[in-house]
Amino acid sequence: MSTKNGSSPLHFASFDGDRTIVQAILHAAPPRTVYRKDSTAGLSALHVAARMGHHGVVEDMLRVCPDAAELRDKDGRTFVHAAATAKESNVVRLAIESPTLRGLLDAQDGRGNTPLHLAVEAGAPDIAEAMLRKGKVRADVLNNEGHTAFDLIARSTSPQRHDHLTPWSDSSTVEKIEKTSDSLAVLAVLVASAAFAAGFNMPGGYDDAGEANLAGKVAFKFFLFLDTVAVATSVAAATSVAAAILFVYGKASGSGAGSWSSFAWAVQCMCVSLFCLLLAFYAALFSAVTSRDAVRYGYLVVLDRDVDWDLAAAGVHDPEVSLAALPLEAKKA
Repeated sequence: MSTKNGSSPLHFASFDGDRTIVQAILHAAPPRTVYRKDSTAGLSALHVAARMGHHGVVEDMLRVCPDAAELRDKDGRTFVHAAATAKESNVVRLAIESPTLRGLLDAQDGRGNTPLHLAVEAGAPDIAEAMLRKGKVRADVLNNEGHTAFDLIARSTSPQRHDHLTPWSDSSTVEKIEKTSDSLAVLAVLVASAAFAAGFNMPGGYDDAGEANLAGKVAFKFFLFLDTVAVATSVAAATSVAAAILFVYGKASGSGAGSWSSFAWAVQCMCVSLFCLLLAFYAALFSAVTSRDAVRYGYLVVLDRDVDWDLAAAGVHDPEVSLAALPLEAKKA
């Protein structure tokens, strides 16, 4: 029994998600009912359940007919493709957690797209991340247009004319990440060195007992806290850079996404480290001199920078020119 477009009662039950009815049909009907496809898009009842997000119904059908997981629609898509397109993470998770279904995560449809491609196209970052981290899918699979899933991300986040689009190549991506990681690693080491040096060379020096002379000041305690955070975050940034390098060289084995998250973590740590180092310097200044002098010194630094720009605009490039040598009007500017 079926409708004009080839839909069976199991199609309708799968659409509704009523597991009681689905189980009754699976128990009474012959196994070929699960394999029946409609005449419109070639969808099986398994595809319908996956598109609707009824993961319980999907489990029931696969338990009765495990081979149904290999069914393809007219576009060559499995039920995992259908779930990824519909952003149904619960259904995709079934394939991620099942060793027998995990191979479908790298299956390509008629256009060469894997479920990862379709999840990216559909704007489902949670599904894409789950497939990359837990499903260990291959991120370097090319579709018929020669694009990986990462290429689709770049294309969607950077709108350009179609004739100006330049797909990434694995070699260029590795090269860019390697160059960026070198600079970021050097910066992280420099910040960590400066923070370590500041921790051992306390502002105000030490007394005869080996204790810091300014230990009783609140500003000094802020200095210690900020300097400690700067050291910790800079070391974390350097560690993240090292992890990113390891991840990017493992891209072909399906762990390429880790490089991007590691880089993001490293950059965030570096921002926190630099900001804390700056605040630690100013806290040390407050603990060593009066608040009025600390504010005045900060103002002079800003003023000197403005004066440098004024001198450059006036064509004066002599580094020996100081603030005291400027006219009174420039001092008041």
